[in-house]
Amino acid sequence: MSKRVNIPSTVNDPSYRYKMPALQKKQESRGNGVKTNIVNLMEIANALRVPDAALLKWFCRELGANSEGTTIIKGIHQVSDLALHLDKFIARFVLCTKCKYPELSYHKLGKKQLIAKCFACRNE
Repeated sequence: MSKRVNIPSTVNDPSYRYKMPALQKKQESRGNGVKTNIVNLMEIANALRVPDAALLKWFCRELGANSEGTTIIKGIHQVSDLALHLDKFIARFVLCTKCKYPELSYHKLGKKQLIAKCFACRNE
C-alpha cells in the first residue's frame, strides 16, 4: 500500500480525514529528452476529485514544461518541487475559501460560468 498524505500537505494532524496518495515519480530516458512520469497521477486526481488532465496541465504551466501522453512531463523534476506545485493547485482549486476543507463541487451555470459549492459549509 502506498503512503498517504493529507490534503493539503501543510496539515500535520495524523488522523486528518482528507487524504490522498503521496506523489510518486519515475525518470524515463537519459541525456537529451529526459522525462518525468508521475506514476500515480490518476489516483491523486481521483482523491482530489479533479480531472487528471487538469492536474497535468497545471504542472506543465507551473514548471514551464510540455507534457507527453497523460502522465509524462518533459524534463527532470524533483518530487519536492512537484509536491509544492500540487499544494498550490489544491489551495486554488480544491479547498473551500471559507472552511479550508477539500469539499468543493463544481457546477456549470450557463455555457461559460462555473460555480463551486462547498459540501462542508455550503459556501458558494
